[in-house]
Amino acid sequence: MLIFLDETFRTRLDKNGNEIPFGALCGVGIPVESYSKIANAIFHLKLDTMGKEYAESKEMKGKKLLSNRTFRLMEANPDTPQKNIQFVKDIIEILHRHKLPIFGCVCYDQQYRDFSCENDSLLDTTFKSLCERINMYMKREHNNRKAIIVFDNRDIGTDERNARAVTNFLVRSKSGRSMRSSILEIPMFAISQANNVGLQLADLVTTVIGIYAAGEPGVSDIYNLLHRRFYAWKDNYGRPMSTLRWIDPKKLCPKRQ
Repeated sequence: MLIFLDETFRTRLDKNGNEIPFGALCGVGIPVESYSKIANAIFHLKLDTMGKEYAESKEMKGKKLLSNRTFRLMEANPDTPQKNIQFVKDIIEILHRHKLPIFGCVCYDQQYRDFSCENDSLLDTTFKSLCERINMYMKREHNNRKAIIVFDNRDIGTDERNARAVTNFLVRSKSGRSMRSSILEIPMFAISQANNVGLQLADLVTTVIGIYAAGEPGVSDIYNLLHRRFYAWKDNYGRPMSTLRWIDPKKLCPKRQ
């Protein structure tokens, strides 16, 4: 299973009207044997909806497909279908049809919201939460198989620190070692511009979740469609769990959790 992850950094207004920065690191899981099938389905959707040039040479970017202008046009013309919004919904339908899981972490905690591990001997709460959820999903749904985490490339320094922290956690810590049967110890890094459909899907997923977490009401219908792909279970105490984690000590997160 390939787990493609991308990040976004945004702001949300708190109850006093102050802008609070937050980060989201989210993405999608694609079985290795299904990757070509998913890539072909996305290509044909791009071709049918956006045309030949877009399908062959344009990168899917969430911020371009779901800009503020898109939502304002939707508000001004509620009876007029918005091409970009329908395109995103159709992409999510492909994820649903192929039962691809969504993973992620939305963090309003100012210490960890930038998803950059400063101490490679102690994995940040955000990355640890993602590993825990990936591990749980793999053990429940793909036992005896491993997930390979693929991050979107940021910069050499950040990527190096994050990679060392993840690897050290999985190799040296007691809780991390228990996940090694489910997660490859070495994370990978790639670039979405290289026609990497997995990372482009991760970018789109992260954009939808980030916009929703920022409080944009216009994205609710799209988010609700995406919400079906969060894998859910109950822990040993009967508490509901999900593959999307909200880290929100300031109580800023949306009502749905």
